[in-house]
This record gives sequence, structure tokens and C-alpha cells, in this order.
Amino acid sequence: KPHPGVTAPILYFGRLSREKGITDLLHAMQSLPHIRLLIAGEGPQRSELEALARKLSLNNLAFLGRVEGAGLERLIAVSQFTVFPSHAYETLGKSILESYAQGRAVVASDLGSRRELIEGGKTGLLYRVNDVKQLTSAIASLQHNPDLSRRMGEAGSELVRERHSQPKHLEKLENLYEELRRGNSRPRTSINAKPLRVAYIGGRGVGGKYSGIETYYEETGKRLARNGHEITAYCRSHFTPSTAVHDGIRIVRLPTIRFKHLETFVHTLLSTIHACFSNYDVVHYQCLGPSVFSFLPRLFGKKTVVTVQGLDWQRKKWGRLARNCLKFAGWASARFPNTTIVVSRVLQEHYLPTYSKATLFVPNGTEIRERRQGTNLQRLGLPAGGYILFLGRFSPEKNCQLLVDAFE
Repeated sequence: KPHPGVTAPILYFGRLSREKGITDLLHAMQSLPHIRLLIAGEGPQRSELEALARKLSLNNLAFLGRVEGAGLERLIAVSQFTVFPSHAYETLGKSILESYAQGRAVVASDLGSRRELIEGGKTGLLYRVNDVKQLTSAIASLQHNPDLSRRMGEAGSELVRERHSQPKHLEKLENLYEELRRGNSRPRTSINAKPLRVAYIGGRGVGGKYSGIETYYEETGKRLARNGHEITAYCRSHFTPSTAVHDGIRIVRLPTIRFKHLETFVHTLLSTIHACFSNYDVVHYQCLGPSVFSFLPRLFGKKTVVTVQGLDWQRKKWGRLARNCLKFAGWASARFPNTTIVVSRVLQEHYLPTYSKATLFVPNGTEIRERRQGTNLQRLGLPAGGYILFLGRFSPEKNCQLLVDAFE
């Protein structure tokens, strides 16, 4: 999308929780009263952040609550650039890809695998974690130079097109699934190839994109279904509306215990038991925790895959026992499934020496947003990219006559 100019706001979108570092962003905005900040998201820290904004007398920001789908796309499109000040170890950030897909530059903390996506000075700016002064400087620098911000956004969009397109992501998944199903048998031709039967386990469900896993369920599931495959998503009853099919994805709703440390465990166990007695070719687990069950379907003749999005034990929200359990799950994710997928090179470099495990690198895909062309150019007889545009009021102080004189 075209850059909206220096008067447009900047944007943070994501979960409102301490590990996301939003307090740093609010302190930075105290020194940037001329820049507007929009915060889109919900989470346990919202009331604390609103109290901090009042304490700092910040009149240049707005909390918008959770914004999804087309609404979020519009927010990104009307922003100058996006900011992600996380304190937590980050792998391949979906939010960064979504920003690039709209042609927006990114300012982010230098953590995890972000250097795989953000090339300093080319697609965005990185700053030291917890360094509010450097964050302030990065925001001010990009806001004062809209041409640089625009060029960075365009470079980010090109990066998404080259490395993270949905078609490339789906092609890798389909090839992997087919290879696992085929085993040592001869490859099928495209003429007699049967649809793949794949089950997704580990997310909350569909119809309410709570996190990147739910987005993954929907975006990859519906595209694989369109390609003729049979995709089943195991969903939590309280999270997913009562429906048999969603965007071509077959839905299996199962109950769970709604308690922080048991909800995922119980639902994944029930889903795995159901999957063991179903006719799937591949059972695909999402994230570390669910991976501890990925050996069970193999006992029933099915192939299993685990996708690792991050090293979950590094998140501050977990206590010591939970972190140790997740560390075991990390080991399990390398040992139990037929194949382990990682979404970043940083994770790939972690798994090889730590677990002596060669993983498959499949970076997350995103939908590239193309500029829409209406009928005005054709109506006016103008070639795309071959004209100069003035927008504004026709009055003496706008000096339109100078444009006319220069053109003539």
C-alpha cells in the first residue's frame, strides 16, 4: 500500500503482556509527543498499560482492543510503520511478515531470529532490548524520513514475495506430507495421486485467531483443502463455534480442562487418541507442548510431524516446573515425530547441536497484499506510473500554478 505520510500514526499489534515490552514503547512515546501510536490487541497487561499511559500523561496514543482480519489490514495500511519491542525470545514473527505484506517498515528489538527478517537500514531498524533511548531514536529517525520508511517497506514486501509466499509454503508442506505417506514406495503420478488426509493438533481452533497457531490452522488448512486434500483441525469446544466444516477444513471439537497448565495437555491427549483411530495419513502437531504425544499415532501406522515455532520455555510466564516440562517437550519434538519442522534458521541451528537433529526449514508464509487498481486511470486515459498527482485544495497558498508552469 502507498506510504500514508508523516502525519499518519505508528502501530503496535499483538498480545498485551509483559514479555512483549510495550512499557518500553510507552516510555519512548513520552519523548515523541508529535507522533501518534495505535495499540491493537488484548491481554493481561492492558489495565496496567492504560494506567501507565495516564501516569505519563500520554495524549498521543490509543488502545483499540483486539483487531483482526480486514480491520487489522486497514490499520497496518494507514500506519507509517510498525513497532515490536518484545523482551521475549522471538523466532519468526508473523506480525513482521504481516507488516511487510502491506509494504510497511518495522522497528523491533534485536532478539531471537529477527535478523533473519529485519535487515538493519534496509527493511527496518533493530535496537537493543530494553534500551528505551535507542527505541526512541529509531522511531524518531524513521518518522522524520518517510522516504526511507517507504523504501524499507517496499524492500520488506519484496522479501516476503521471495521467501515467505503462501504458495511456496504450501508446496513444501504438500511435498513433505506426500513423501511421508509414500515412504519407500514408488512415487505416484499427478494423475492418480490420492488426496492427502492430514490432521492438525495443538491449536485452540478456528474462527477466532487468538495466536499464530490458530492463524496457521486456518490459512494453511483452507488452502490445502482447496488443493483437494482432506484437512481436519482438532479444536477446543469452548473456543470454536459448533460447525462441521470451516473454510473447507473438517472440524473435530473436543472438551478440555480450562486450567493454564492442563488445558493444552488434556486437549492434545484426547485429540491424539481420536486421531489414532482415524484414517489420517499424517498427524501434524503444532508447537513444543503437544509434541510429547507425537509418538502415539506412529504406533498406529500413521506419520507425524511437529512444527516448532519457538523455544517456549524461554517465556517468562512459565514457572520452573512448566519450563522444565517444556524443555522435555523440546527434546521430544526432536525424537518422537517422523519429521521436525522449524520456522527459522536460528531454531535450525539450535536443534542440530542440542539434539543432533536435522530439521526441515519451512518459514511461515503470508499473503502478499497487492495494490488495487480501479477504473479512474482508464477513464482519464492515464498510463499506470506515468503521471504526477496533486491532491489538495485549489487556493492561492497551494501554489498549483507553479505545477502548471513547470509542466508546460
